[in-house]
Amino acid sequence: MNTIKNNPYRTLGLLAGASTRDINRQTSRLQKIIAAEQEPPTDDFSFPILGNITRTEETIVEATSKLNLDSDKLNAALFWFWNGNPITDEVAFEALKDGNIEDAYQIWDKLTIETKEDNNRSWRAVTEKNISAFHNSFVLEMLRINGNKHTAIVANLYFLESEFSQKFISTVADSTHRTNIKEMQLDFLNNLLFETREGNANLALSKFITIINSINFTAKADFLNTVSRKFANNISALIDTARKKRTANKATAAKIGEELSKQSKNDLEQLKSIVGIGNPTYSSTADKVANEILQCSVDFFNHSQKVNVANDYHNTAMKLAKQAESIAIGPLTKERIKENINTLEEMQFKAIQILRIVKQAYEQLAIENVRLKQFGQYKTINESAIVDLIKKGIPKNDVNLIKTSNNQDRINEYKTLVNYVIGKLSYSYRNSIRYLDYWSVNTGSYRSTSSPSNNSRKKDEGDFGCLTMFIIGFIIFLISKFS
Repeated sequence: MNTIKNNPYRTLGLLAGASTRDINRQTSRLQKIIAAEQEPPTDDFSFPILGNITRTEETIVEATSKLNLDSDKLNAALFWFWNGNPITDEVAFEALKDGNIEDAYQIWDKLTIETKEDNNRSWRAVTEKNISAFHNSFVLEMLRINGNKHTAIVANLYFLESEFSQKFISTVADSTHRTNIKEMQLDFLNNLLFETREGNANLALSKFITIINSINFTAKADFLNTVSRKFANNISALIDTARKKRTANKATAAKIGEELSKQSKNDLEQLKSIVGIGNPTYSSTADKVANEILQCSVDFFNHSQKVNVANDYHNTAMKLAKQAESIAIGPLTKERIKENINTLEEMQFKAIQILRIVKQAYEQLAIENVRLKQFGQYKTINESAIVDLIKKGIPKNDVNLIKTSNNQDRINEYKTLVNYVIGKLSYSYRNSIRYLDYWSVNTGSYRSTSSPSNNSRKKDEGDFGCLTMFIIGFIIFLISKFS
């Protein structure tokens, strides 16, 4: 963790709370050693056993500059060892100088944790004698291999929540410096959050938020509200970027929607863990993401249909719409997404609409011919025009959509209609629409089938209503009188 490993107190080889005089004297001493091209000492409070440390003329000057103001001193002290109880702390520090990390850990662990006969561990009460042990165990656990990050962070929050933390402040800063428990806790948590998001703390962000939610302390609500706003703002920025890209190039809208889904996933999960799924901040943010992903689906589908692309754009649009559905929280957003999914499902089977009406035309023609028979007349349908209508209205890509559907009832209806229509056509016209029959390897003749009973929808909406009226008119036009 860089805030600890590169702490200015550590770079100078001092403990938190060192006086200005000690800081200046140690700075001068180290500068002389480095100028003489000698190795800096390792028996000070830099504790090389805890990780590599870089001590050059530049890093010494930089460390000193970070310990000029009281606020800077406190910020650095939050992430370095403090001698708050010489009786116990100095023994632990000597163990660290000797390279005995485990000995130091055991000293502070016994002062902060009570182990009962059944080996269950619980926190001890924070007192003036063990307050520094809570803080020092945090610093050590964050650096120790396999250190318990949960225990470490909770320990330091207990330390900062305690009434005895004022002793820490007065040791580190001048008596004129004014701060309070909440400000210190926020400084600590914001630094830790930065290290976590940068990947320097060996701690998952979700785990960090879980730790914070596991205990109560003064700054908890303020910190979580600040963090939730950061996540919400990050997500809003992602949405704005996606919207601009989608508007500029609708051909790539599906890719843009998928990227938004992936990029916002972690932030949405973190936001939910902070405020909960029922919180207005989360639900509003999630709905905004869902709406933008849905719009990517809509724009991509409409564009692909307009330019008549050859790829399987329907399934891509459907997948994106269902991603949006999984994110949405609010009823209005869910309803909008559901309507679009239903429309896509209907459009997946628009071939059925065409085949139904072709079948209906044949059935009506049969009834009409029964009536005309008494006059020695009959009508027939222009098969060439029927085939042209089917080929234009049901491209091969639409058949592929049906093949990939999970709606077996609709597939069965489609197969029945295909068998019926092909069975009505003369042999010379069957082969031209043979692609409709994707399930059969038999290229033999088709037999005419009777009208099947089914539970298909009697009424279509929107574009399908317009399509139905168009086809009915066209079918009627195709019927010619023959005497």
